[in-house]
Amino acid sequence: MDHLPKVSDPVREPVKVPFIWQHFPFHSRPLSFEDFENIPKRYKFSTHDLIQGAYDPRLLYQKISFFQSWLFFGLLVQVIGPIGVTLSQAEFVRTEADGSRFITTEELPKYLWFWLAIRHHQPRREAEEHAELADSCLALANKVLNSLTTALTTKNPQSDGLPMSSIGEPSTAGKVLLSLAILGDQLCLARNQIVRYSVGPILHWKYPSFGTALLQEVGWCPAEINSLTYKTQHVAGCSGCQEHGLSSQTISSILVPEKPVVPLVTVDFRRPHPLIGVSAADITKVENVPSYVAISHVWSDGKGNPHRNSLPACQLQRLQECANALYPSDRHPVPFWMDTLCVPVGKEFRPARHRAINRMKSTYKSAEKILVFDNSLELVDSTIAPEEAVIRLRYSPWSTRLWTMQEGRLGLKVYLQFRDKSKSFDDQPYQNGASGNLPAVDEILKSMTIQDVASSAPAVLLVRALAYTDPTFQLRLSYADKPPQSDPEEEELRLSAIDSFEDLKFEDNLHKTWLPVAKDLVGEIYEPSRLDDQLRSDIHAIMMNPILSHCGEAWLRIRGFAYNAALNRTSGTDHLRSGFKPSSVFDDTARGLQGRTTSRIEDEPVCLCALLGIDTAPVLDIPVLSHRKKRILSSISCKPGFATACRKVGFNAQSRLNKCHDERMKVAWLLLDAFPPHIVFWNVPRLQQQGWRWAPSTFLSENTQIKSWATVLATRLDEGLLVRFQGWRISLKHEITQTSAEDGNDCVILKIDCPELTGNNRHPFRRSWVCSRLLGPSKRWRKILSKNHDVALIVDEGRGVLAPINKETNGIIFTTFEGAAERYSSTTSRQSATVFSGTGKWIDGPQWCIG
Repeated sequence: MDHLPKVSDPVREPVKVPFIWQHFPFHSRPLSFEDFENIPKRYKFSTHDLIQGAYDPRLLYQKISFFQSWLFFGLLVQVIGPIGVTLSQAEFVRTEADGSRFITTEELPKYLWFWLAIRHHQPRREAEEHAELADSCLALANKVLNSLTTALTTKNPQSDGLPMSSIGEPSTAGKVLLSLAILGDQLCLARNQIVRYSVGPILHWKYPSFGTALLQEVGWCPAEINSLTYKTQHVAGCSGCQEHGLSSQTISSILVPEKPVVPLVTVDFRRPHPLIGVSAADITKVENVPSYVAISHVWSDGKGNPHRNSLPACQLQRLQECANALYPSDRHPVPFWMDTLCVPVGKEFRPARHRAINRMKSTYKSAEKILVFDNSLELVDSTIAPEEAVIRLRYSPWSTRLWTMQEGRLGLKVYLQFRDKSKSFDDQPYQNGASGNLPAVDEILKSMTIQDVASSAPAVLLVRALAYTDPTFQLRLSYADKPPQSDPEEEELRLSAIDSFEDLKFEDNLHKTWLPVAKDLVGEIYEPSRLDDQLRSDIHAIMMNPILSHCGEAWLRIRGFAYNAALNRTSGTDHLRSGFKPSSVFDDTARGLQGRTTSRIEDEPVCLCALLGIDTAPVLDIPVLSHRKKRILSSISCKPGFATACRKVGFNAQSRLNKCHDERMKVAWLLLDAFPPHIVFWNVPRLQQQGWRWAPSTFLSENTQIKSWATVLATRLDEGLLVRFQGWRISLKHEITQTSAEDGNDCVILKIDCPELTGNNRHPFRRSWVCSRLLGPSKRWRKILSKNHDVALIVDEGRGVLAPINKETNGIIFTTFEGAAERYSSTTSRQSATVFSGTGKWIDGPQWCIG
């Protein structure tokens, strides 16, 4: 997609998205949302079936041009068309010399800047109506596209090019799906940046599975590592060398329980054979800790060893040289810590291994520098664009693995190792993601003829914005030419002007270039206005590039917002050592875990405890399954028929696989004293033991939704989590009503009859919850509601929890967590439904114990 930054030294040519023309013309003017939603009906498709995946996957290949017309060109018109411009299909289609035609988005940024310009000069209500239409259309496109991508991958993974065609290229369908996802992601970002009166939907766009195949083609490794077949790698170019390392006995002798020390390694290559030195570092007192480097890596890159604490000589030399490069030569060799060398292996050394794992948090916190090795970065030089480096890291195995999260969060200074040298992660200038906006708008306007600019209202507005200059601008510019000043304030202004001199000169040139044009377009009566100033300020500050937006998200994912504050990295102090409460970083930690992977799911509770500052020893005391038992249970679980037969005789393979993880997670929750109360509304899998059904069983799911803004924390009782939320207490009538729709898809609806709400418009929030849809299998909900009379619907904002009531004691209502609910509108839904009804009483802020 042409509007995105280009990758340096690409392994392969960019994917070209073909323009497929059959008989599905796109509409040239914006439609109402209802008309846009019903476009598929004109071509004998059901929008609901497309969302639910209720169709033959071969449909996409037969009608791919329809989806391109509807969700690329049609969506563009719906989102951008309301600003009053007419989009030309020709601007988004490129014809090559051989006559083949491909999709291009080179002109897309122009229309996004036009949208920003119009928004600044239109009534707020019009801007909000435009945003509402864009939100609805983007949400619909997101549902359809994600369903298409999921269905094609899961139902028909081998069909004609998903993920790859027989010649190693993405299929036509895969390329089109990729273009739709990229466009949707870009339009979502633009909508939220341009219209800030309201917040648009937070949408996750699924990308075709061929993306994974392309990543693996260039060396990106699958997440799972089998320790039985694992092979330690040599440095590229090494023809073969011997392994060297330390004995597990030596490491264990350092990791004694009496003293919190960790082993540090140095490697001397001045001898025929590497001389490996080991020392013990006491990490209890910051002032006594020697300067050392902690190595962070993923085993999938080949720097691990499941059998011995050793590595090939070429790897040891590379590690020592990279650690040395972070310090002046008089401090060489620099001690370093690495799990492969410093965490003992073998059953006989299990106690020492547990102590090493339990000290990993302190090991990374105490290190002066963290050095990250990842093949995605070692393939390129440090001279690549900062945003490319961060995107490479964000989607690299290092950033998606479980254990590396604490290494990125806890380190005071994190360095990324490239092919030629390392660079500080926190000093990357990508964080000023809007610095290229003014030059970009300048280039767009220069590419247009003066006639095109004059005939385009948004282009004229952009010209006025670039021609605008702040009244103090020339004064600030003049400070850069002044000699050193004796007055401290004047000298500070002078130094500030010198630092920003290049930016100031560029803005001065913009003003001189576009002011005559603005006068020609508007006439001599042209006068800069407040709106011109505001538009220019927004251009300067807005984040329109999705790559740069992802860079900011990547930084937060790796370093953490709450951790950044808790560690106070700017001042170099460590607030986690004194007065630190795990609850202060709980939300931030949960978000960072989202979408990460591990070959040992039972490690998640260990990593969670380490990140929250909790002793991991009680969690590690719960034994894990052997590799042999795991293989047997996994082979049973992955065969649906056999697994079902086993469950019928009381043997649940999946449950036994998860037992260690769930027990460890339960222990982790026992070690915490406070929780964010909104945890009950998070979209996460939950433990199933009585009294623990409120507790998340994992945060690793990619689809986890975590929202929390509470100032008052929740506490845990033996019966469950104690929270305060408003909600309905409902007496079910056990009357079931069946409603039907032509699609035949079933859901469970709960309707609440409340006499106090009849005939008035008061209490709009509670009124919005009188009809709710219960999320999850309808069969399960029918069973639950049929045998429970007294239930609670606990709500907050757009999410609810249904929980049967067990008892009420001392003002606390004790319930059992059963599942999530959302508001339901029968006027917008076409689903058939099983409807349960009951009489409800609204309760403001009671104490609920959710078990």
